[in-house]
Amino acid sequence: MNDYCKLPHDFQEVIQKEYARIEAQDSDSKNDNNKSSYRMTLNKVASKRRKYSDEEREQIIRIFDSIENKTKVIKFLQDVCGYEEIYLRKIQRWKSTDKKTMGRPVSREFESEVLDVYKRHFPNTLLSRHLLRDCGYLVLNREYFNVDTGAMEKKWLADNRTCKLQFTERWIKGMLKRNKCSTAERVQQEQ
Repeated sequence: MNDYCKLPHDFQEVIQKEYARIEAQDSDSKNDNNKSSYRMTLNKVASKRRKYSDEEREQIIRIFDSIENKTKVIKFLQDVCGYEEIYLRKIQRWKSTDKKTMGRPVSREFESEVLDVYKRHFPNTLLSRHLLRDCGYLVLNREYFNVDTGAMEKKWLADNRTCKLQFTERWIKGMLKRNKCSTAERVQQEQ
């Protein structure tokens, strides 16, 4: 172990246990190609986005669970182990059993309503992103009758998934892809 690196006592124990576990695996397998240890990760250069192998995730989670002070663990993983892009939220996401998708939540009902309005107003025209954006704003600002309160309200502006939509090119492209309407021919065939 490196003598120049002054680590708290619990970090030293974790590293020694990991070294022992890795050495036991290496002596069992006798395969140097799959060897992964902290020695290899100390000199890693952090990239903007990195995909972790299952073995690395298990190793990081094992270290995370073995030390009580979570801020020290994150600091240890970032500084000593070389995982500069590891944060508490990423580790908690790896540990969670429910698989949440990344990105903005999508309202399929809203998207299908936008496509219905587009088909109703422009039945024989080719697919136009500009017209889709206009239909999106129309649906977003439409008032609906609420049976519970007996008043008119803008349902989509009250929804967290749609209230901040800007109808960018990226959103329109994603909406068309999710609804399998990425080409003009598909829109015309559905009519």
